[in-house]
Amino acid sequence: PSLSVPLMEKSIVRAKVFREGRHVLYSRPSFPSSASEIHFDIEDDPTQDFVYLHGLVIAEGGQETYQAFFAENPREERKITIELFEFLKGRPGVPVYYYSSKEQASLSRLIKKYSLSQYQDVFDDLFSEGGRGIDLYTWITENSDWPLTSYGLKAICKYLGFKWQAEDAGGANSVVWINEYLRGELALKEKILRYNEDDCRATLFLKKRLLE
Repeated sequence: PSLSVPLMEKSIVRAKVFREGRHVLYSRPSFPSSASEIHFDIEDDPTQDFVYLHGLVIAEGGQETYQAFFAENPREERKITIELFEFLKGRPGVPVYYYSSKEQASLSRLIKKYSLSQYQDVFDDLFSEGGRGIDLYTWITENSDWPLTSYGLKAICKYLGFKWQAEDAGGANSVVWINEYLRGELALKEKILRYNEDDCRATLFLKKRLLE
């Protein structure tokens, strides 16, 4: 089948970006100005329908603080979800940055799973049009081209110079770690938290680099 004109033009632009080895931004980011902001990342095991970690890096007052809501077992999934929503509810108006639709889909599923309709307004405040949630993946795909085969957070942030502390860092490995943790390998908790913190900090790093 023949390519549509827009797709053909896009393919030509991408080929040029690959040939030159440089990314291109087609517009200047207009992220909200705020004295504080939150960078959010979820860790889950889809094979068990288990969200085991909500991680946040809070940037304010020149400091960047990591906050984790960690489920010691699947029975605590509801508890950490409520803790997350209460945390966000207590910081109204603070922009929340994340990467891709995973966070939205996961929180929507958790609200239904645990009948947490009392937090629907917090969810809507994050993810409705004009809400305080900012999906950097959407901004990337709509406003830029990169000399990469993947537009995942790790691919782009590594290209820009960010380094994860663990050489084997990755979502699939995090799932392996949480399952080993649940079987008694308690030392892996720190590794899981460190990986998630790096993901949150990578989101903050990417936001800063886009502004630069």
